[in-house]
Amino acid sequence: MGNRGMEELIPLVNRLQDAFSAIGQTCDLDLPQIAVVGGQSA
Repeated sequence: MGNRGMEELIPLVNRLQDAFSAIGQTCDLDLPQIAVVGGQSA
């Protein structure tokens, strides 16, 4: 089971990048980059 908010955010950011590309602009979003490896333990 994933994080629904993130699952919805990723396609939104992709659409924003596509829109900027279509008008010939770069999309410089300053977002944090986080990588999670492994599972959560109790």
